[in-house]
Amino acid sequence: MLVVIGGEGTIREVLNGIIGFEHVTISIMKASIGNDYSRGFSAFHDITEIETYLT
Repeated sequence: MLVVIGGEGTIREVLNGIIGFEHVTISIMKASIGNDYSRGFSAFHDITEIETYLT
């Protein structure tokens, strides 16, 4: 699982970088002003939510 912490540009870069890798899960933790991706998809709000999800 990759946890992407950032905004639209960071998320786009990560998505472009994992093309072709079948077994990669991406999670988003929003950290920008716009947060367009996090409005359309579920996003973590803090590290505690990530830890809870992984356990």
